[in-house]
Amino acid sequence: MRLFKGDGWKKKRDSNRYSAGTHSFDFGSMSLSASHSPLYTLLALVGGLCLFLLCCVTFFSTSSYPVTVPQSADYDRSVMIEVEDTLSELMKLRSGDTRDIKKYATLFDQALQKYCVDFLQKIHFDREGKQSFMLNVGSTIAFVERGNKFTEHNLLLVTPSGQIAEPNADLRGAEPCPLLNGIFEMGAPDSNIDDAHLRTAPNGKKADGAHLFDHTAEIVEAKQLFSVAVEIFTDSAQCRRVARKMSKETMRVFIFDWHSMVHSDADNRKHKDAPRKKHKYAIGKDGKIYQANDGMLASNEYFWCSKLSAVLNEHWKFGNDDESFSYSSVHAEVERTFDEWFDSSPFDDAAKRK
Repeated sequence: MRLFKGDGWKKKRDSNRYSAGTHSFDFGSMSLSASHSPLYTLLALVGGLCLFLLCCVTFFSTSSYPVTVPQSADYDRSVMIEVEDTLSELMKLRSGDTRDIKKYATLFDQALQKYCVDFLQKIHFDREGKQSFMLNVGSTIAFVERGNKFTEHNLLLVTPSGQIAEPNADLRGAEPCPLLNGIFEMGAPDSNIDDAHLRTAPNGKKADGAHLFDHTAEIVEAKQLFSVAVEIFTDSAQCRRVARKMSKETMRVFIFDWHSMVHSDADNRKHKDAPRKKHKYAIGKDGKIYQANDGMLASNEYFWCSKLSAVLNEHWKFGNDDESFSYSSVHAEVERTFDEWFDSSPFDDAAKRK
């Protein structure tokens, strides 16, 4: 089965509230005539200079030139050493015999928060922005891990929408962080980093350029999981009874455990083409999925129906390699939307339509 294809306010003038005769100011015998006092000339020069400066400020503040952003922020060297070590570990967890998606997801989430989000001063992501940021930072790590170089980007900055700023783009509102600085250093054209985990195979090469890291995340995998769950638990009278017996918390744990099982199966490169042995699967009262024998299926401690076992025996595939690293994003989306989905009585509505 195919798996998952992320102004200003105005103030009224008060100058006309009073008549001309109500208030007067007596300047004494001071003369403002240009022929009698040099003060007028001095005031005129100062006024002209102020007007000139005001025009300059107005012109440059409304011009189309992008605001200059520092090429790099100064971060403590100890922080950057931690970032480099973390990135090296993430790349190990992405490739070869050391590949481990779940460990990668945990470390990636920690690194994103500790070495980037906590350093941002003005950007505060909404849910979609955070998911887009996770997707785009993951793409930059994959880009470098495959042996590619940043030949068009002069630096990596994040925008308020969670995208990595495009080469030669207007950088207003974009911000740096230690994690992005570290990724850029590892992928810079003059980088001398020799890491055994950086892939250099020709088919992994990709040219730097526009629209590589400006994706918007659309987390639809959670809805797909919920949809297949409805298909399972409305397939037959036996499956519908199972759904009625499972508590909300049992169903929640099952969905999470199932998502983990799907992801692990899709990422199992060593056995993806090997013949698959069919097993009988059941759900324990704790919500976890178990490979079951006949004795377990006959007891009251496990939930089982034929459709459940059939779906759990299906083989799952990712559309592309980067999808395999969306585990934490999908898990967070399932957690965020589960209550709303379950409280809508999805199994009852689907059963009525059959």
